[in-house]
This record gives sequence, structure tokens and C-alpha cells, in this order.
Amino acid sequence: MSHQFEYQELLYEFNKLKEYCNSLENENILLKEKNSKVDFESEVWGEKIQDLFDKFSFGLAQHIIVYDSEANAINYKLLNVNTAYELHTGLKKEFVRKKLATDVYQTNEPPYFDIFYDTVKNKQINKFSVYFEPLNRFFDVSVIPYGENGFFTEFRDISEIIKSHNELLESEQKFRILFELASVGVAQIDTKTGRFIKINKKYSDIIGYSNDEITGLNFQIISFPNDLENDLQFMDKLIKGEIDEFSMEKRLIRKDGSVIWVFLSVSPMWKFGNEPNYHIAVITDITHKKKIEKSLQESEEKFRLISENTSDGILKVGVANTIEYLSPSYLKIMGYSNDEILNLDQNSIYSAIHPEDRDALFEKIFKAIEERKPDLFYEYRCLHRNENYIWREDHATFIYDNSGNYQGAYIVCRDVSERKIANEEIIKLKLAVEYSPNTIIITNNKGKVEYANNKTFELTAYTQEEVLGKDPSIFKSGNTQREVYRDLWKTIKSGNVWRGELQNKKKNGELYWEKISISPLINKKGKITHFIAIKEDVTERKLAEEHIKKIYDELKVSNDIIEKSLFEKNLLVDELSESESKLKETIALKDKFFAIIAHDLRGPFSGFLGLTDLMSKEADDLSVKEIKTISTAINKSANSLYQLIDDLLVWSRTQTGAMPFFPESLELAEITQNALFSLKQTALNKSITFENHIPKGIILKGDRNMITTVFRNIISNAIKFSFNGGKIEIAVPKSELDLIQENNSLDFVTIQIKDYGKGITDVEFDKLFKIDQQLTTLGTNSEKGTGLGLILCKEFIEKHDGKIWAESSPSIGTIFNFTLPIDLNFR
Repeated sequence: MSHQFEYQELLYEFNKLKEYCNSLENENILLKEKNSKVDFESEVWGEKIQDLFDKFSFGLAQHIIVYDSEANAINYKLLNVNTAYELHTGLKKEFVRKKLATDVYQTNEPPYFDIFYDTVKNKQINKFSVYFEPLNRFFDVSVIPYGENGFFTEFRDISEIIKSHNELLESEQKFRILFELASVGVAQIDTKTGRFIKINKKYSDIIGYSNDEITGLNFQIISFPNDLENDLQFMDKLIKGEIDEFSMEKRLIRKDGSVIWVFLSVSPMWKFGNEPNYHIAVITDITHKKKIEKSLQESEEKFRLISENTSDGILKVGVANTIEYLSPSYLKIMGYSNDEILNLDQNSIYSAIHPEDRDALFEKIFKAIEERKPDLFYEYRCLHRNENYIWREDHATFIYDNSGNYQGAYIVCRDVSERKIANEEIIKLKLAVEYSPNTIIITNNKGKVEYANNKTFELTAYTQEEVLGKDPSIFKSGNTQREVYRDLWKTIKSGNVWRGELQNKKKNGELYWEKISISPLINKKGKITHFIAIKEDVTERKLAEEHIKKIYDELKVSNDIIEKSLFEKNLLVDELSESESKLKETIALKDKFFAIIAHDLRGPFSGFLGLTDLMSKEADDLSVKEIKTISTAINKSANSLYQLIDDLLVWSRTQTGAMPFFPESLELAEITQNALFSLKQTALNKSITFENHIPKGIILKGDRNMITTVFRNIISNAIKFSFNGGKIEIAVPKSELDLIQENNSLDFVTIQIKDYGKGITDVEFDKLFKIDQQLTTLGTNSEKGTGLGLILCKEFIEKHDGKIWAESSPSIGTIFNFTLPIDLNFR
């Protein structure tokens, strides 16, 4: 009675299984009907299409074939997956979307690529069943092509079905229901003779014989000789009643002569004590499993060899974060012995992490585990055995069970302390190069520009797109002889450094001079890979040299010529009485010029002559300290002379009209920031801080060099007259800011530069901006100036139709105000 009930129960379960399979087939038909209505070529899904995609109970994924540069199919990418995909695989949509199959499944080759590519190529649907190793699951898979290179995979997890089949084959009743439908090989064998009575289709597929061919033949004909004795011993024990059933792995010889591995389960179909009748032999082809086991064994051996020989540290932690494995290289990185690490508890591991990194690191790890992420990269500082912190880079691969529960992790780590230090140095070097006051250009060995710093674009007015990838010849002025360039290329191609001066041309056609040093970069093989050019704009120096020469020539004019010039000047004053005031100003300018030459310029030269004369006569008797003191004085005198000549040059060019004026659109905030950056060290020497309140978005119309000079001179003056530890504020009046923000008409903007220094006395205040008044007040640290700075600022501002004025109180501070035009195109 119970036997009949068990049979009916199994039949009911089987019918339920058939209904489930039919429902899956209906869903498959529905998908194929929908395929004609959905644009599967698109990677952008609407909500309705995505909802339909997610309603299918079977796993569904959209892919596209990926080709290399030679049009060879090498991989495929997952474009989209449905919710059932996540349930079947445990992989989240956001993790797999837009990723290559090898990255998603962590395999060296894209899984089943040949089948998928064949589907796309031949535009035919393919179906197959497979054990998918990366997920440790069995699947029935249908591959559906679409478009030119796309395909869908529809799959069902049949792992539980396979498990159910094995259970159904445990009894004769289950065998009667599933004999022909079973996904495993089933044979009915005469126990006395060992001859086959009947086999199912799966058994026939496995051994290559049909049922008719194998019926009546002894099972020994397909048994591998070396496995036969073990099989017969088990059968003998089964017949004697010593065992109820047996299972084993053995090899079979197929009809075509090939050898396969199977898992054999044998159950008797008689009761002990009765005459043996027949038995059931169930086989499952485990050839693939054997290959996997062999590969796994080889992989474990490779893992052992890699872990013991790699420089990266490897460790495995368990579900409770207990350390289960440590590689020798890990111990070497951390400086501990194996026993010391294994005995560490979680609190010790936690305290070994740098206090500034602990909470953020553990929050990142716990969040990754909570979100079921497969792996995680992170960097942090960890305490070495020598009690110093090192930088570690870890790659954790998390382990989850089928239910998604965390089971531990493999962690590969390496000491990246040297790299971190090197990166910091590289960043410093990059900033130094990027913001260098010199032009720096790097080309490949063919002369094409691969890098140019900010100064290059600032000086030449070319954009990055116009320079990168081009030949440096775009800067040629056309005034340099070809022999110079031939010598340049001959020198650097021979591995030597070329130095010289060239006249080049800006984008707007303006000519300028550069002092250039070009060095080749040579790799370890001795091959030149790049050239680095460091160029200094020496245009001002060139003009200064010419101007000084001109001044020198003028000083050689005889007294008679000077007296004659003065007489002619007096006659001109008498004749042009209506221009008296202007003429006085002209005389004052010239007098100031000669006064500077006669006094200020002679002073540094006298210093030079005295110091160099001392060194030439008493060099043998001077100590190193004395020589150093004299050299320092010479250097200080040289800097003072250079600043004076530079101011003289700029001032004289403004008077002669030789100063170029190229108005362009300028960001006020950028000009201000650049000026502050150039004077940062000078301010730091007096512990002075800047408060820059200039907002972004104010666009001026002016000459970059002139306006930059104005900011630099006025801020430099503010530093000069500020007390140590003071501050300097740069701002635009709030009333003007409100007008700018409201887009009201405002042609000029006022800039205020305020210091809290020694201030200006009434006597000094009257001399401001006047060329005929000598005003060279010492700074709070006895700093000297040339007396031309504010005069240049006034002329440059008036060149822009602006105004400059000052407000000051002694011992309280000074505010310099000046106006500059706003670019009307950006208002």
C-alpha cells in the first residue's frame, strides 16, 4: 500500500515538473514574439521595455560581440540583464552592465564564445546545457541572435533539476517514470550474466552504442580494463548481500574507442535472500568534471607556486575574519613570522591600521560585503613589525555562498610606500614644470610636441590644440639662418645638449627672443625617445641691452653737443610758451632719467667694481666665508641693478611709444591669482597673508603684460610697507559687484588693494605718481625700490583709460584704488 502511495506521489511531482517546463517554453515563445517589436540594437532601454525584460522568470541577458583593431572577434560585452539573471547568478545588474564577459565571470577566455559567435555569424538559434564553473551551477541555455553583432542568452538554472533526477533514480519506481526522460544514463543489466537488457537514450549518447547494439552484450565490453576488477568486487559483495548498493568513478570505452569518465551508481532490483534478477546501473558523464578537477589540482599547484614565489603578499581570511592562510611574501612585507600573524586577534589587526585610515577603510569593506560586491581595491597605512607605518595596496576578492552570505576573502597585497613617495615627488615636479616661469616643451624623437606647460600658451597665445602634435617650427620667426637649425638637430641627435638664443614669433606675429636649452632623453637601451626644451623669454633683456647701449652712446656725446642741445631747448621753450607746462614735464622726465643714470645706475656699478677689485687683488688671502660674503653682496647688487634696468627699460618704452599694446579678454580673478602666486615667497618671508575677494566671472579688456605689471607692483609695494605678520586684501567694491551681478551697464571696475602697514605721510603723499619728485621710501624691513613702480602703474592704467588714486593714514595702512575697462562682449 505504501509502495503504491510513493509511486503516485512521485508521478504527481513529475507532472508538476512537466507543467513548469511548459510554462518556461511559453515564456520563451513570448520573448521571441517580443523580439520583433523591440529595438535590441539600442543600449538604452525605456521603462516599459525594461519592465517586460524583468518580468521573465528565466535569466535573460543582452550581449554584443567585441572585435579587436583587426576585426577579429575576441570577446563579448553584457549590455543588459533582467532581474532573474541576478537571482540565477548572484551578480548585480550594475556590476555586469557594459562590462566584458571575462571581467564579469573572472575568466581568461569569454565563456562559450565559440557557440555565441557561431549564433551571431550564422543567425541561427543555438541551445545547449552546461555546467558553468564560474558560478558552480548547471544551466539550460538558448542563444538568440539579433542585429549585426548582438545576441540574447536565455537560461534556466537546472542544478536543482539535476539533483532531483539523481534522487528519482534511487528506486525502481522513479526509474520507470524517468527512464527515457532522465538526463543521466540508465541501464538495466542481468545480474547473473552481466548482459545489458535495456539502456536509455542518455546512456546510449554517453557510450556511443544504440540500445539495439548494446542489448545482449556484457557490460565488461565497455569497461576500461584497469577499472574492471574493482567493479566486479563491488558486484560480488552486492550479490552476497554485504552491501545494499555501491557507487564509484570508473572509465568506459565508447564505441569509437575514446575513453570517458563516468560516475556509476548500482542498485539491485531484488531483495536479499531471493534469486538475483537484474540491477540498475546509472552513469553520469563526469569527463568534464575530471578535467576540471585536474585543472583545479593544477591551479592549486600553480597557486601554491605563485603564492610562494610572488612578491605580492597573499592571505585568506575566514567568515569571522580569522586568518586561514599566509604566503611567505606577506610575512616578508609585514616583517612578522607566521605564528605572530596567526595569533593576532581582530583588535590587534584593527589597531595595526593607521588611526586616520581605520574607520573609512572598514566602512568601505563592510559596505562592499553588504552590497555583495565581488572584489574591492583600497590603499591604507599599516603598522610594520619595526613599528613604522607602510603604505599597502590590497585587492580583496570576497567569497559568498549560494545564498549570498559572506564566507571570507582572498586578499592580495603589496607594499606601495616607494610608489606613494615617488607619486608625491612626481606631483611636485609636475607642478614645478607646469607653473615654471620658463617655457617647457617635450617632443618625441620625430620632433612632434607631446607636452607644453602653461607658460608656453601664455607667452605665444597659441592654444593647447594648436600646439600638441605639431612641429615646434610653428614658432619660427623666419629670421634665423638654416645653419643654426642644422647645428641644433645635429647636436641633440648625437645625444648632446644644445644651447643658444633664437628669435621666435607669437601667434599674433609679435617677435620675441628666447634663451633655449634642448636636451635629449635616452632610454636604457641608449635610444633617444624624446627631447626637452627649456626656454627663457629674454626679449626684455635683449631690448634692455640695446637700450643700455643707446644710453651709453648718448653719454659719450661731447659737452659741446650737450650745451648746444640745452641752448636749443631754451630757444624752443621761448618760442612755445603755450606748451610750457608740457615742456617742463618733458624736462622733468629727462632730468629724472639722467638722475637715475647718474646716481642709481652708478651706485650698483660702483659696488660691482669695488667688490670685484677686492676679489681680484686679495682672492688668495680671502677665506671661504669672506668670499661667500662678497659673492652675496655682488648677487644682491646684481639683482638691484637688474630691477632698475628693467624698470628703466619699461618706462623708456612707454615714453617712446615702443611699448606694444595688445588688448584682449582677461579673467580678473586669474590675473589677481597669478600676481599673488608670483609674490607668494616674498610675502612668506614677512609672514604676510593674502585675502583675495575677487570673484570669478569679471572679464576685463586689456593688455595682459601691462595689467599684470600693475598688480605685481602695487601688491609688491603693499608687502614692502606691511609689518611682519600683517595681511593684504584685494577686492572690488560691493556696490560694483551688485551691478555686475544684476547685468547692469558698468564700463569700468574698481580694484582695491589694501594693506595695514606703515602708511604714507602727507609729504610723501604729494610725491606719489610724479616723475619729477624723488620718492624712494624704505620698507618696514628696509627694502629699497627703484622709484619708478607707481609711475609705470599710472601710465599703464591711463593707457587703458583708467584712473589710479590712493588713500592712506600713517601707521594704519594704505588703499590703492585703480579702474580698468570691462570687456563689453562679456557683460
